[in-house]
Amino acid sequence: MKEDIWAPQVSKSYAKQHNTFHTYGYPKHTIEKRQRTIYYQLQHQRASLISTCSKTITQYKFDLMSLNLDIIENIKRGH
Repeated sequence: MKEDIWAPQVSKSYAKQHNTFHTYGYPKHTIEKRQRTIYYQLQHQRASLISTCSKTITQYKFDLMSLNLDIIENIKRGH
């Protein structure tokens, strides 16, 4: 096993016979790069979700305040 490969290799004849790659795994740097990409994607999605939730809560508070004002106006009018 090479130091930068995380999975065992098979012989070239076996790989050819089974239509697979000579190495089952990927180089360590490729896996680490993909892990970093996934990490940054998750961070971006998390920030987006937090922003969306914040906007939704703000809109909910505004709608609730507007509804309360409508109720107060109807009470004043005697409805």
